Parts: sequence; C-alpha cells; structure tokens
Amino acid sequence: MEASFSYNQESERAARIPKKRADAARRAIVASDCGSRQEMETEARRTLELDPECCEAYNVLGYAQSSLEAALPMFLRAVELGPKITPMFAELVAQGELWQHVPLRAYFRAHFNAANTCRKLKKYKEALVHYLRLAELDNNWYSNSSSCKLHKHKNTKTQTQKQNNKPTRNTPPPQRQLLDVNFRYHIPEMFIRLKDFAGLRKFVFVTCKDIVTECFTYASLCVPWIMNMILADYITGKTSRFFVPSSLL
Repeated sequence: MEASFSYNQESERAARIPKKRADAARRAIVASDCGSRQEMETEARRTLELDPECCEAYNVLGYAQSSLEAALPMFLRAVELGPKITPMFAELVAQGELWQHVPLRAYFRAHFNAANTCRKLKKYKEALVHYLRLAELDNNWYSNSSSCKLHKHKNTKTQTQKQNNKPTRNTPPPQRQLLDVNFRYHIPEMFIRLKDFAGLRKFVFVTCKDIVTECFTYASLCVPWIMNMILADYITGKTSRFFVPSSLL
C-alpha cells in the first residue's frame, strides 16, 4: 500500500533518524490509509508496539477517533513526542522551514491537528498557541507547508447513524478528502475570537507586514483589507496607522 505522506531514506539519514523509529513512522503512514477507523487504530497500535514513542502513530490514532474530544489527547501526545523523532531536533527546528525535513513533518502535522481540533472545540486560546508554533516551525511564507495537500477523513454515516446521531466503531470507511494546510488563515481569527486586538495588530503589522504588502496587488484584495482594519479600529476605539497598499495609490 502506498503511503500518503512520503518518506525517503535520504531524508531520514540527513536527519539522523534511528532505523527503528524510521520504520515505525513509515508503518504509521501506511496505517493512515486503512479503510476504516477500526483498522486504522489497530495498525497504529501495532506500530506503537514497535516504537512506543512514534509521533506519527499518535497522529493516526487521532484520525481514527470518532469524536474531537477523543482525538485531541492523541494529537497532543504526538506533539509531546515530536522532539524525540531525531537527536537533531533542536538544531533542525532552529533553522526554521521545518517542513523541508520530511521525517519531521509528523511533528508539524501534530501541531496542525491539535490546532484545528482545539479550534473546532472552541478552545481558541489553546488553538492559537499551536497555530503560532506552526508559524515558528516554518517561517518561510512561500513554503509548501502553506499550500500542500493533506488527507482528511470525512465520515460516511449510515441512515441509522444519522437518525441516532451517534458514531459507532463500525462506521463505514471514511471518504478521503484533500485539505489545504494553510494554517495562517486561522491565526487572525483566533485573535479576534479571543478579543486580543493588540495581539492581532502585532501579528498583522509586524509578523505579516512584508508578505501582506506583496499579496495586495489588486484593488479587490486591498478594499476588504482596509475595511477590516477600519472595523477593528471601530471595535477597539483606537486608530491604527495601517498602510495603504500601493495598488490603491
């Protein structure tokens, strides 16, 4: 069975991934393509028998759960285990652009999964922490991490399940969907939901200043940007010196 997320021996050697850990990660990747949640969980747990600290296996266990509440602890455990993927973890993280190191994408996915799950559970403060961590892990705004495709499970419920609204372990095989990763869309949303407008301004005007300037090349994009800034000023009762994109001048 072809793995959804490719690993290769060259990238494993470059990151000095121990062979046992690399073998377990590849097995976990294959487990993510199993046809049902039960099969997915079974294969992920078998992987953990080979390597109890396999970050990717806990990602897969999260995918196998039938509720967000059950999935979140699995993703958080994957986050905890990320630094154990390689003895070079701290060195590679310090370089930024973590997405370029294929074996470490398991750690990236762990934060991404935890962030989205917290957001859907309305745990906005926790979600923001994970989203901002992702921005630190891959500080290249043009990186593939912003536009690559990940797989997402979409439940296919039977008529009985729809009536009872209760998922079961015999849920039919999940449909495979492609999901755009771009986590940065959600960072301003989290600041707004938390009513942290100071944090929002810092993120927009400091962290994103250069990239936002480059993005606004059409008036159709500039006008909503300015309207949102005016709305933020109205809500907070403050006046921002936000820049006007050159395309409007």
